[in-house]
Amino acid sequence: HFAGDVEYNINGFLSKNKAGLGDGLMECVQSSKNSFVSSLFNADKGNSSGSALGSQFKLQLNQLMQDLSSTKCHYIRCIKPNSDQLPQLFDNVNSLRQLRCTGVIEAAAIRKQGYPNRLLFDKFINRYGPTLFPQQLHQFKLNKILPIELIKQLFSATKDNIFFSDIKDKYMSHDLQIGKTKIMMRDTTFLKLEATKQIKISKIILKIQSIGRMKINRMVLNEKVNKRNKSVLLIQSIFRKKQKIKELKKIKFSVVLIQRKIRGKIKRIFWEKKWKEIQEKRRKEEEEKKRKEEENENENELRPDLILKKVVSTFRFPVESVKQ
Repeated sequence: HFAGDVEYNINGFLSKNKAGLGDGLMECVQSSKNSFVSSLFNADKGNSSGSALGSQFKLQLNQLMQDLSSTKCHYIRCIKPNSDQLPQLFDNVNSLRQLRCTGVIEAAAIRKQGYPNRLLFDKFINRYGPTLFPQQLHQFKLNKILPIELIKQLFSATKDNIFFSDIKDKYMSHDLQIGKTKIMMRDTTFLKLEATKQIKISKIILKIQSIGRMKINRMVLNEKVNKRNKSVLLIQSIFRKKQKIKELKKIKFSVVLIQRKIRGKIKRIFWEKKWKEIQEKRRKEEEEKKRKEEENENENELRPDLILKKVVSTFRFPVESVKQ
């Protein structure tokens, strides 16, 4: 199965693959009348084996076929990366030679000439639906349309499906075929679908990134605005505080002045009243004093000596002559 050259090491090949004769054949040869033949096989009697290598290989092959038939096996093409049996070492020339000699490259070339890209209808819809035809996919899920009906609608020549109409006009006869369960595409159509899908995904990613950047910038801007507003409020509060302090000082000064005026007026009223009382008291004392003086004068007028003295003083006589 390998088209290239294969090297074998023949050292010990015969000893490893040596098989003895069967017991029946050994007995038949030993019973020969020819003494030379019987002597040869008598010497090789110890090499007799219960079963030949061919029968052992047959038994092993039958066991392998039984195992394969009882399981669902999958064949994997193994490529030997290097001849030194070392990890992380890849021999490009040797690997390419193995691919060519095992027919992998030829199989890929043959497959490429047909329709190498084959997708079930459901997988095709799930792969390209969300990006290339989201509206039709929504209708498909809403109305429970069959997948094959959706595929036919997508590739029908309508104005709404410009992309799929373009594919149908250019590639439907050569590069794309719709089967009963699968849609088969060549590389041209498949690459066109993949490229369009990547463009759509790139636009969606750019849209998501733009929305994300917008959200981030808004958060940063809101944070800056909040800091600015806090700073403005702090400045305004400090300014209002200073204004209120000034107003409070003015009010305090005015209150103190009013209190001083009121206390001064109260004191003046009090002392004016007190002064009036003192004046009234003095007036009463003076009146009392005058009254007493008048009473004393009246009493003195009745005394003879005083009367005489008054008379003398009236006529201006010396007091001494009057006495004489």
